[in-house]
Amino acid sequence: VMERNVGFVWGVVPRDEGAFCGELHRAFVDSRRLSFNREYQSSRSGTRFGRWVMSLGATPAAITIGEVLMDFLTDDHTAELEDLTTWQAFPGGAPANVSTALSKLDTPSAFVGAIGGDEVGKTLRHELVTAGVNVDGLIIRPGSSTRSIMVRRTPKGERSFVGFHPMGTNNEDFADAMLKPLDVPEKIFHNAQFLVTGTLSLAFPQTRAAIERAVEIAGSYNLRTVVDVNWRPLCWSHINDPERAREIIRNYLDSSADVVKISEEEAEWLLGIRGSDALNNPIAVLSSFGDHTRGVLVTGGSQGCSYAFREGKLISGRIKAYQPPSPVVDTTGAGDSFTAGFLSELVRLGGWEALTNAEKCHAAVDFAAAAGALTVTAPGAMEAQPRREQVENLQGINGS
Repeated sequence: VMERNVGFVWGVVPRDEGAFCGELHRAFVDSRRLSFNREYQSSRSGTRFGRWVMSLGATPAAITIGEVLMDFLTDDHTAELEDLTTWQAFPGGAPANVSTALSKLDTPSAFVGAIGGDEVGKTLRHELVTAGVNVDGLIIRPGSSTRSIMVRRTPKGERSFVGFHPMGTNNEDFADAMLKPLDVPEKIFHNAQFLVTGTLSLAFPQTRAAIERAVEIAGSYNLRTVVDVNWRPLCWSHINDPERAREIIRNYLDSSADVVKISEEEAEWLLGIRGSDALNNPIAVLSSFGDHTRGVLVTGGSQGCSYAFREGKLISGRIKAYQPPSPVVDTTGAGDSFTAGFLSELVRLGGWEALTNAEKCHAAVDFAAAAGALTVTAPGAMEAQPRREQVENLQGINGS
């Protein structure tokens, strides 16, 4: 069965490892044309089927730009960093996480960034390609290393970013700090709807210029820019000036962000609004930004989230946190799945214009909250990113 669906062509074929289908999968994934992303089992014959998704020049609905990196996670909270040997590697990087999460939610996406010519870079590229992400804007810097970050995780799944891997690597020497404006491929913007950025890459002047170029291109094609504050002091360590970092981020948001995603803690650090007040009063958070910014998403983890939009008319609301279907293992990447869920549902509901409708606004943010909740059930940012039907199932369980 072949069907054209949201810019993809997909078919259901028997999946027999080592046979023709296995060869087909390897060949097309290697050529960036095909990704295996679902598996079914026939109730009659027991035969396993896979859904193969092949992009035939599909235009991404959303483009993300910034860092793709490797998170090295440990649950050991007693040993000194230099003595730890229990690190586990997981693909990550907020913009890359958003891209893979979008793809898994059946929303075509593209990623723009830079990796080194090392094995870590090759692994990350393969992760993006296998998820079905357009990587035409993924640049390889052969003489540089791909960013890797050491992360300590608590028994409740909360994490802290403690250093770079290998230890002693200079923050400015990673490949993602060297993205150039000319590296941004304009062709992928032609029919897209959204550009997604973080703020981590603003710490590096060259990459900051590339992101500003992406925002400029996005504006020329009427894309809306969504910015996740995603404050990570570790990646600004070479500047060693939190006030300067705050100034750079704030200026960027005021000039570029149509929608700002911000956590309770970030609202306090960036805006001086107490976290609980930010969550309870998203309109106050929105009012803290200039007229260019048309909406805010305020996240509070287990306290849920809130939103406010002023596109046409003022709309705001609050969403309770979803209870994950299994215990929390790792919160890394939950916010990125939230962003992806919001954009995926917004695209389904008609795009930017949906934000003028209170019911559609609520639906998009509710879908985002459910997507984020499902991501905490496995280690790493990408491992538990949900499919659309999983999100809808969780919403159904919770009566949404």
